[in-house]
Amino acid sequence: MHLKKILSFVIVSQFYDLKNAVSGKLFKPVWLLSPRIGFKYNMRDENITIRGGIGLFAGRMPLVWPGGAFQNTGVTIGGIDQQTALKPFRADVNNQYTAADFGFTDPKPSGELNLVAKDFKLPQVLRTSLAMDKRLGNGWTFSVEGVFTKNVNEVDWKNVNLNPTAQVVTTGVGARTVFNPTLIANNGLRIPLRPQLAQALRNPYTSIILIQNSDGKKGFSYNFTATIDKAWRNGWSFNANYAYGNSMVRNEATSSINSSNWNNMEAVNGRNNIGLTTSDFDLGHRITTYVARKINYLNKRMATTVSFDYTGQSGSPISYTMTGNINGDGNNFNDLMYVPTKAEVSQMVFVSNTIAGVTYTPAQQIALFDAYIDNDRYLNRTRGRFAERNGARLPFSHLVNAKVQQDFNLRISKKTYTFQVVYDIFNLTNMLNQKWGRQYFANFDQVQVLQFAGFQTGTLTPTYRYIIPTTPYGKPYSISDGLNTFNSSRWSSQLTLRFNF
Repeated sequence: MHLKKILSFVIVSQFYDLKNAVSGKLFKPVWLLSPRIGFKYNMRDENITIRGGIGLFAGRMPLVWPGGAFQNTGVTIGGIDQQTALKPFRADVNNQYTAADFGFTDPKPSGELNLVAKDFKLPQVLRTSLAMDKRLGNGWTFSVEGVFTKNVNEVDWKNVNLNPTAQVVTTGVGARTVFNPTLIANNGLRIPLRPQLAQALRNPYTSIILIQNSDGKKGFSYNFTATIDKAWRNGWSFNANYAYGNSMVRNEATSSINSSNWNNMEAVNGRNNIGLTTSDFDLGHRITTYVARKINYLNKRMATTVSFDYTGQSGSPISYTMTGNINGDGNNFNDLMYVPTKAEVSQMVFVSNTIAGVTYTPAQQIALFDAYIDNDRYLNRTRGRFAERNGARLPFSHLVNAKVQQDFNLRISKKTYTFQVVYDIFNLTNMLNQKWGRQYFANFDQVQVLQFAGFQTGTLTPTYRYIIPTTPYGKPYSISDGLNTFNSSRWSSQLTLRFNF
């Protein structure tokens, strides 16, 4: 490894445990054992079946994550964003433009650097389940099941390019740890890898992302399900299901890019300082029911089936964050908002805000912000604390679908062929009333009603602007009204012709 890079690693190691990571090298693979055991016990006299199991489950992760150690080395990838003095396209792959053609230098190393801990282990979970099935008689069945999952090895990302000694604590309402704003302007939030140079040249990397297994408390989830089912001989069928689930994580791991996995996690005191939080995929409550009736006639040559299904679902978890990057780590939307008490809200410093030609004074914004908190159930009970990551939820949704199926049974040469005509109505609730069947969406599962507007001159007291929701229903999230059938608030229908042979 290049001497300069070795020296850089020595300096970074003074602030972070790099866990023997080396640029351009993979972790040391280890064997993972996945023993499992299950059981099933029948109590015939009681018409009860007990089943369950426990085991370790392991699998590979997206290989693009460790692949970043070979791709993002600080010397192999560069980029130029030039929007003026444009040049004609060059088709010759061996004669492409260089930085010098645009008047730029091409310093190396630079850009993003990815590292993988030498002792990194692939993801593994411990999972256990226990269930009971009960036949109640007359065709009724009842089932109940619980599943618990605990992470054993989980993936964690840390930006070890940030200088922890450059952090300070803000003053005023909602004090939090941030990077010193006087150092940010001079590239001072990065670890000085070349202290002999000018401040702006001391660290050439935009980020150094360390991929490791998380330390401390691991993520977990649990789910509970209860189902009742019945089928009648006269063609009726019925099913009802209730499920509740809770998931706690340290990382969501939703991106193929290591830096994005680090960026897109909401936090109070910076992304490197985050514990267990509610997952973006936390289930909450879900209720589903299904009822159908099949009618056979003309000596079973024809049959008509009409069915309805209902889904009631807790809204997706959302986080109340602020725009403006109060933390100073370069992420503009991941800083969780402080929710002031009634007494504290008037102590916050607001600056004038002009929206669509209308200027709102600080006093007006304070009143609007306080009223919004009062009218939001989650924020109102969170006064005096920071909003939690995924602590709030989008509204509960109700969705009903309908289906009509006509069967034509044709018997030819001792074989029966079936021709079916099926008509589906997705989101029948919205078809009946345009305000029904609505489903909601928040970009990146984040909503903002507050903007960080900078610190007061010469102080660490933050200033704010209130972001007035512009939706017709006065909320900072939107209705999911796309044309895609999945997760859409619009009703749609579908006609299907099917021939079974």
